[in-house]
Parts: sequence; structure tokens; C-alpha cells
Amino acid sequence: MSPLLILIVSVSLLILLSQLGRKLSARSSPMIWLVSAFLFAATIDPSILRDLADLLQIELVSNFVLASLIFLLFWQSFQSEARIHSQYKKIVDSTTTQAARAFVEVFAQRAPKCLVVIPCYNEQANIPDLIQSLKAELSNRQNDIAYLVVNDGSTDESSTLLDTLAPQNHTDHLTNVGVSGVLQTGFKVAKKLKCTHVIQCDADGQHPIEEIPTLLSQAQANQSDLTIGSRFVTGAPQANHASTTRLRRFGSSLIRVTLALFGPKAAVADPTSGFRVYGEKAYEVLLKNLPEDYPEPESIAILASKSLSIHETPIMMKPRQGGVSSISGVKQASYMIKVISALFGLRLRSIWK
Repeated sequence: MSPLLILIVSVSLLILLSQLGRKLSARSSPMIWLVSAFLFAATIDPSILRDLADLLQIELVSNFVLASLIFLLFWQSFQSEARIHSQYKKIVDSTTTQAARAFVEVFAQRAPKCLVVIPCYNEQANIPDLIQSLKAELSNRQNDIAYLVVNDGSTDESSTLLDTLAPQNHTDHLTNVGVSGVLQTGFKVAKKLKCTHVIQCDADGQHPIEEIPTLLSQAQANQSDLTIGSRFVTGAPQANHASTTRLRRFGSSLIRVTLALFGPKAAVADPTSGFRVYGEKAYEVLLKNLPEDYPEPESIAILASKSLSIHETPIMMKPRQGGVSSISGVKQASYMIKVISALFGLRLRSIWK
């Protein structure tokens, strides 16, 4: 096969992969990797196409014709995916803007310096204890820290419970848009209220509410743009390993290797931790570039590429107190592929830019 053709196909595939997490949704990454591998292999060894045609009992006129038809079919599919992804981003922006506006109206006259943002999707089992803990830990710091529970299109009784237990400290998404959408709502609120920090904390009980002031103090003392409550950094309790599975730890290791592509600033021990503090510079950068789905690892890469400071502090995580994790079973493997693909695409874009 012509080296020129191999070069053309290779560059085309790299351009395609570079759009993961931008014009192409990272959700499509498993299929995109399979298609890319197939087209590249077919370019290197066209006999693969003949074997496939024989298997499917197709009368093969030309390897080039078949390869061209396959390429055009996939190209059309990717264009459709790009259009769908663009529309989805508009829906997320509209949903988060509306939710942020509703909360800002409540706190406009007593704007806090810091905002705790808590994603909530079908967490009815955890909400009572969560709200009780938040009130107990933050009640004496109401002028400094306010909390915002974002009900992300829950289908259980989460909305009803929040209306009763935290009527002024929650807002609703009309549809489920994921953790990234929840953070967008929180960042938009923080920007309107001119908050100095945004604290991200899960609703499932794994993140210790009582550690929020400590985590915030660490961020302020280090003047860090992003402070991560880490399970695996030096000094963290060994018991943290029991709070996650071996598969997740393996996936976290792969993500750390991929993050190494972004330099030493992105070298963190616990890149998937969602217990973190964003400074004003960080959340303003991410508000313009926030990735979709599970944004924690990619946000590290984005901030590192902008030369913002990232620190980790040891924290003791708890087991999930109730409900079901959104990343379990086969979804764990899918999550790893999507995150690593999005990071790879981001790195290609940053190099070319």
C-alpha cells in the first residue's frame, strides 16, 4: 500500500479523534476507536476488506470502492453525531442557565463568599442525612458558605424532599444533564454572586461534609486554583482503598498515565475524586470549556494546560450511604474509555493549537 495513502488516512483519523469531547461526544468514543482501527488496518492490509466481503458474501468489485463507501458512510455518521452533540450542548446551556437564575434570585441580597455545589440524581435515600449534615456544619458560617443542591432531573422523590428540607438551597434541572451540567449551574451561580470559591461535593454520603471547611481552608492557604480531596495522595488513610473497587483503581491508574501527557501540573494521585474546591480563575476557565459527562479528570488537564495551580490534600472518604452509583458494572469500563478518549482528543487539539 502506498505510504502516501497511509499518511493521509493516519492524519484523517487523528483529526477525527481530536474532535472527541469537542464536536464529537466522548460517549461515541468506543465506536470511533473501532472504526478508526478498522480503517487503518484496511489501509495497511487491503486483503482484510476482501476477507470481510467474502464472509458477507459480497461481490467485490474493488477494494478501493468498498473502502470509499465504508469511509463515506462513517463520515456521514460522524457528521450527524456532531450535529446532535451541538444541539445537546445548547440544551445543557439552556437548562443550567434557567436553574442558575432561579437560585441567584434567592441569594442575590445575601451573596455568600463560597458556594458548595452538590449534584443530586435519585438520591432520596441520602437527602435527609445530607441536609442535616450541611445545616450542622455550615449553619454558623452562613455569610461565608452557602450550599446548593442541584436536582438533576431525578425520577424518585428527591425533588419533593428538597422542597421540604431545603426550600431555599436547591434548584431543579428539567432533565438529566449529568455532573458536568450541575457544575455549569454552580459556576454560573458563583459568577453572578461573585463567589471566590466553589466546592464540589457528592450527595451519596461518600464525601465527608465535616471536611468542607478544612478543604476550603487548604485551598485558601495554598492559594490554589484547584484543590482536590484525595484518597491516594501521600498521607491519605489506607482505609480509602476499601471505598473503591479494584477496577476503579485500575481505571484511575490509566487516567493518571494519560494525564501525564499534560505535564507535571496534571500529575495527581486521585484524578477522579469529585470532592474538590475551585478558585475563581478555575471555575471561570471551566465555565467556557467544561467537558461533558464526568468532568473531573478532563478539568485537571484543562486547568494544567492553562498553567493554573493544582494541589491535593489527603481526605478520608466514606462508603456510599445509600442508592446506586451511576458508574457500576459495564459502565465502569465505558467510563474509562470515554474519559481517556476525551483526554487524548484534548491533547491533540492543544498540540495543534
